[in-house]
Order: sequence, then C-alpha cells, then structure tokens
Amino acid sequence: AEGSPTREGDSGSTSRNSSLELPPPRKNPIVEAKPKSGDNDIDDVEEINANPKDSDSKNKLRLEPSDLTFEAAIDKYYALQHEKLKENENPKQNTKSFVDINEVGNDGVLLPHDASQIPDPKTYEACDNRDADFTGERDKLCQEYLSNVNNMVAIKALGSLLYSGRTIKFKVFYRHNGIQGVVKVSQNKFFFEAASEYLSFSVDRALNLTYVPPTAYVSLPVDYMRAASASVGAFFSQWFELFIPEYKYTQGNLVTCPPDTPYQTFLLSHPPETRNKAEIHSYETKCSQVAIQLWMKDVHSALDSFLAVPHDYSDKFAKKYMRPFRTLNESKTLHSSHKYAWPPTKPYRLQALGDLCDRMIFDFLIGNTDRGMNDHNNFVYGGCDDSTDCKQPPPEGRLKSKPKYAFIDHGSSFYSHKEPEGNPFTGNQTMICRYRKATYEKLWYFHRDNDEGYIKDFPDDSRPFIHFTRSSLPKGLFNVIHLSVFKMVQDRLQKVVRIVDDCIDLFGEDAVFSL
Repeated sequence: AEGSPTREGDSGSTSRNSSLELPPPRKNPIVEAKPKSGDNDIDDVEEINANPKDSDSKNKLRLEPSDLTFEAAIDKYYALQHEKLKENENPKQNTKSFVDINEVGNDGVLLPHDASQIPDPKTYEACDNRDADFTGERDKLCQEYLSNVNNMVAIKALGSLLYSGRTIKFKVFYRHNGIQGVVKVSQNKFFFEAASEYLSFSVDRALNLTYVPPTAYVSLPVDYMRAASASVGAFFSQWFELFIPEYKYTQGNLVTCPPDTPYQTFLLSHPPETRNKAEIHSYETKCSQVAIQLWMKDVHSALDSFLAVPHDYSDKFAKKYMRPFRTLNESKTLHSSHKYAWPPTKPYRLQALGDLCDRMIFDFLIGNTDRGMNDHNNFVYGGCDDSTDCKQPPPEGRLKSKPKYAFIDHGSSFYSHKEPEGNPFTGNQTMICRYRKATYEKLWYFHRDNDEGYIKDFPDDSRPFIHFTRSSLPKGLFNVIHLSVFKMVQDRLQKVVRIVDDCIDLFGEDAVFSL
C-alpha cells in the first residue's frame, strides 16, 4: 500500500460555526425518541423553513425507527458485548459455521441532527434515485449530499446471508426526497470492501460507462454503526466489534471524525464526567472511511426483465451473439457463424448484448470475480412490463430514464494482480469480436500508444488511465488498495484494445462495432 494511513477525515460537509442550544447532560440534545404512532414523518428541513405553514408537503420520509434513541442504542451496544451467545453463534463467522442474519423490521436508529445546517437543494435533487442517466455534474452534487452526515436521518444494519451477501453492511436514510444509501465498510475478511466499491465507481465514470450508481467515500462515525448493530442484537453487535473496531487492519485505518458535525456536538454535550458511573464506555471520535452508494429504485434481476439474456457465458453463446459472420475473404479455417441471424430480432436483445459486453470489459479491468450472467449480481435499472417476471412499480417508484444494466456490488474487486478467473478476456484467447464503438474509443483514448489521446499532455506517463483516475481519488484510498494492483487496470486496458484491433483486422469495423 502507498504511504501511511490518513488520520483526518473529510465528510464533505460545509464547516460552519453554528450555535446550538443544548439541553442538560444525560438528555439527548438532538436525537429524540421514536415519535408516537401517526406522527413519524421526517420533514424536508429546507421546505419547512421556506414554508412554515406547509409542513405536510410532498417531501416527507416515512420511517418506522427503532424504539432506541441514539444514546440508548450505544449503551445497549456495549451491554450486548457481555451477553452470552447461543451455542451455534460464533462472531468469527467462519464459512462452515456462518450464521445468517435477517434484516430487522424497523428503519434503524435516529441520528444526531443540526437543523441550522441546510443543504443546497441542487445536491439532493441530483440524487434522483429514479434517473439512471448519470452525469459528472450530478455525481459531484450527489456525492456532496451523501457525504454530509447531517443529511442522515437514520441508519440500520442490513441482513447478512452466506450465499447472497455475507458482509456487514448498513443502509442510511437521508432527510430529503426519500433518498437512501447502502454503506460498504472495510472489515475482517473483506478489508478492501469500501475502497473497492469507490474505486470501481471511479473506473466506470472515467470510461464514461455510467452503469454504477453515484458513490461517495465518507467518514462515518463508528458509533453510528454501533447504534445500528445494537438494534439487531448481541450476535450482530459482537460480530461488528470483532470485525471492524477490533480488527487490526481496519483499526489502523480509522480516522478522526471531522469537526462541526452533529455527532461532534453530541459528544460535546456528553463529556466523560456527565456519564453514569455504571456505564463502562465512552463515546468515540473515530470514523471509518466507508463507501455510500445511492440506493436506486426500480432495480431488478436482469433475468426477470425484458433485458434478459438467458445464457451462461460459453463459446456457443459467443459464437451466436458476440462474433461476426465469416466473409469470403477470410480463411476457411475460421469458424462459420452463418446459421445465426444478425442483428437479433428479439426486442432489447441488441442493447442487452452491448451492456453485457461493456460489463465483461469493466469486470476484467477491475478484477471483479463476483458476478455472472446467471442470477448472481446481475441487475438492471427498469426493464419490467406486462410480459416480464418482474412487475413495474407504481409510477412514483418507476425509472424515468431508459432501462439498462446496473453494475452493483464490487467489493471483491482489486484484490489481485492476476486476471479475474472466468472472465472472457482472461487468458490468451477470446471469442468476443462485437463491441460498442464508443466504449472502444474511450479505451483507446487512454492507450499508452495513442499520441492524440490523454497521454498527449503527459508524454512521459506510461499509465495514462491510472494518472487520470488517481487525480480525483480521495486521500488515503491507497492505504487500503494496493497501488500496484490498481496499475494492472492499464495493462488490461491495453489488452482489450489489442483484442478489438485484431477483430477489426479480421472482420472489419462495421462488423466489429455492431453492438
């Protein structure tokens, strides 16, 4: 890894000297207990300030939080560390003895909030979870919103199931427009989880693929995750403590939480001398650098949608869909594909093949081995109608933009210098010779031999893609991800360009750029 761990975090929130009226110690100054039934709307702060008589406006977030206040949740968390577990519950969570944990039925624990800090409406409007037409401007604004812990209303722990997502992860509920985010956190056995997720997002955007939801690298108080863990129970809480705060590598990469946040205000109102002597803990000022990804609506299994390509990858599949016809000028030794009609006549099949080809390239570049063409991490935005197994959500939850594949869950990326096992571009041969021209042109732009591409302004740089991407990455990311592993992206990019060029020599541009 490069350098030493960063010790100061940056939450992305705007610093300001706001004076809060704090109640006496031992009463939660910002977080209140669960509202009474029927009175649990979390209002859009800015809209209420602008229209004080219209608090029943459209931007309300309906929540059913835990009965625990934030303070009570932290107290419970530490008490749970001493609770005896069931015989089958081992917080080390080995594969052979892994205990599945289902998601709790409430929306987690309410978090500290400073009502005097009001975000720019452009930031939460950019986090439109029904619009998958992502742009650089939207990304920047949405990242600002997701990164500001003051915009967070509540946090809950998500379920952990051995065969469909065995990591510790959380969901954050935000204050505006029903925005939610999934939290990926570095932990034992999955140390790269957060950094891999953010770096994968950065690669997607550098290549202008725009399949990955907006993702932010955030300094999140460890106590926020402790509070959420307490609402699940003793086993989850002890697992969290063992795998994150007590794990030596994640412990070494915790940062000091940024100042001027609601959490720091909470800490100031709860100094050690005000704590009950019977309590065995004190609040911590440490934050974990997590990846928070916008939780998109109208996301479905690709196989249930009209973008389904119901095949596992194989040579037969590649010959049918991903390799052009043989021409009269080709050698007779080449495999003939004449029996397969092109382009496909099935609606949306051509688009689906183009998205899948982009995804195969993307997974090859980032070294992702945790996805298949079956039902494993194979998702689409939208793609439902009366003919599909997935059903369209109500209009208010329906995708606004054109349906397309969704690239989600990249915590298993950037682990190895080796090419990812099972990828069509791994090894010495690939059957794929159909591509999107726009994807190829972006790859070629970052090729080290393209004198008119990115390297034009950096002639001495042998890894132009790495140079370009690193310029926008958060400090400390390569305290986690090995820089030498990330540099392999350039070598794999070179390989894909060479493969496409060989296909052009063989079949011609029109046939190759036919997706």
